[in-house]
Amino acid sequence: MKYKFILIATLLLFISAFSVQAQLRGRHFAPSPGINDGITRGEAFRLRAMKADLRRDYVRAKLNDGRIGPLERRHLKQERRQIRRAEFRFRNNGRG
Repeated sequence: MKYKFILIATLLLFISAFSVQAQLRGRHFAPSPGINDGITRGEAFRLRAMKADLRRDYVRAKLNDGRIGPLERRHLKQERRQIRRAEFRFRNNGRG
């Protein structure tokens, strides 16, 4: 009986994680910037890290209780704005 419960719980956790990944693929995250976009390698690395952090925060918010509340939504929106600003700054700083 205990093994059935563990198996079912593991299966449900796997399915929910798969569902979140499918939702993330459906989201319109901007593609990771490349070196040819006027962005240095370090800036591209930093942007990729920021976007990975945003995706991680989205997954955590979604797994918390199955929905994204107003405070979580505000936090995710703020992070998206910071990424867009950083990307704009990196593209237009005259270095690339």
